[in-house]
Amino acid sequence: MPFMKNQYLDSEIINAKKYYHFYGCNGIWKIIEKNFLDDFLDSKIDQLEVLVGECLARRRAIVECLNYDEDYISGDFLKLHPSEVMYDCLAEEYSGGLFDSNDVPPPELWIGYSEGELISFIPRDLYLKANSGVIHCVSGSLEWS
Repeated sequence: MPFMKNQYLDSEIINAKKYYHFYGCNGIWKIIEKNFLDDFLDSKIDQLEVLVGECLARRRAIVECLNYDEDYISGDFLKLHPSEVMYDCLAEEYSGGLFDSNDVPPPELWIGYSEGELISFIPRDLYLKANSGVIHCVSGSLEWS
């Protein structure tokens, strides 16, 4: 099912683009450490939505004072199904570390969590790295939207 944007998510997409515009690849995995999903195994997976909201708030606080007038960063939406993660490190390995060992994309690129799916905006210049991780993700937890 394709990802449906709404006005709230539009602002988060702009925040993700703004963050990436100013910090690029050097700024990823700064809001939360890799492999945090290990703490959310089974019993706490429903609390993941709260953590995503906290990370989005941290990013908003970082980018709110940055000037970003142009919307020239294009990209695609990627969905992560946390309940399907196999913890096999393949997405991390084949993406050159863009994903963590739990198939999670960098939190700086997240735009929301809905119906058990973590939605991220992947800038066009990261597409090849990301797609390599998606292709080699045997669990099917990563899906382009």
